[in-house]
Amino acid sequence: MAEPPERYPASPAAADRAARSIALVAGLPAVFAATMFDPMTEPAVAEVFMAGSQTTRLHTGSLPEPMRREISWWVATCHATGDRQVHASEWNRWVAAAADVAGRRAARHAAAARGALQRRRLVAA
Repeated sequence: MAEPPERYPASPAAADRAARSIALVAGLPAVFAATMFDPMTEPAVAEVFMAGSQTTRLHTGSLPEPMRREISWWVATCHATGDRQVHASEWNRWVAAAADVAGRRAARHAAAARGALQRRRLVAA
């Protein structure tokens, strides 16, 4: 992938991951800060979708917000550099897999937190 253009800097000076994630999409046109990229209704999006993906939407809404921001930044960068790289069907499969992994990880963390709370209650009793 080409280096990111000056117009959409990745802000290495941001102090933490959340701030860097937010900085990725700061100043992006709204069409690229969305959770659905539709080449049939957005000409700017159509410019970065491969010819075989011109009728397929890319949905990122099921991903954790930092991952959505990274994809938004990447699509905007492809547009700014003139790269035509988005194969929507492949990306939608990746989004589904990544969202599933993120969901299972969140469920494990929630279960672990419930277990810790129950242990604290037993100790306090």
